Amino acid sequence: MKSLSLAWRFARRELRGGLRGFRIFLACLALGVAVIAAIGTVRTSIEYGLSSQGAVILGGDAEMEFTYRFADDDTRAWMADRATAVSEIAEFRSMAVVGEDRALTQVKAVDDLYPLTGTVELSPTMPLEQALAGADGVPGAVMQLALLGAEVIKIEQPVGGDQTRGLMNIGEDQGLSPSFLAMNLNKQSLTLNLKTPQAVDIIKQLIANTDVLVENFKAGTMERLGLGYDDLKAIKPDLIYCSVTGYGQTGPKAGEAAYD
Repeated sequence: MKSLSLAWRFARRELRGGLRGFRIFLACLALGVAVIAAIGTVRTSIEYGLSSQGAVILGGDAEMEFTYRFADDDTRAWMADRATAVSEIAEFRSMAVVGEDRALTQVKAVDDLYPLTGTVELSPTMPLEQALAGADGVPGAVMQLALLGAEVIKIEQPVGGDQTRGLMNIGEDQGLSPSFLAMNLNKQSLTLNLKTPQAVDIIKQLIANTDVLVENFKAGTMERLGLGYDDLKAIKPDLIYCSVTGYGQTGPKAGEAAYD
């Protein structure tokens, strides 16, 4: 009873100044209850999302991660015994430097089965094969030549250039996304509309002093532009001409777009 009496005395003392302070107390109490309720709602939403969409987020039903190494043969055999399909992903992070500008980059390599669950959505919207293939060749192969000291000239489309320039780019320079910087280290860029005769003439002038050409258009595209192997071999007989297509240069699917 003493505790109740003491509490009542404190309450009466606080109420001497009127109900204004009491209203503030009630407001704070209501705000606290609302925050707790909101946190509970967010937590419930996250738990529901993970339970219903967890496989889509992961790209499969389960994920195994290895740091600075790939899965060994025993681990692969263990996964093969328990899974209906296994997709492999490799990631690495680096620092891209252009002049005095620096940006952290993250490169993610996926196989043909990725994702096992769900679909890949990119921003800006574009097919995955187009984002990976770029506009002028295989990023990995040509990038290695550039890193080894070769002079690499990248041909980009007019107006926006390579679409990976804006891919998942939240930086100040919307033309230099981390993905673009990572795949185009040490490359020079030249914008040409290859559908115009003037652009084709410029390419042929460059070919005269070029050792290797890499292209990844659909089969037959370079020939229609007048830039096929026979056309360019006449200019540079020892030219190494590399064509990358998803289904090869011949066959029923040769003219279909894909990324290999």
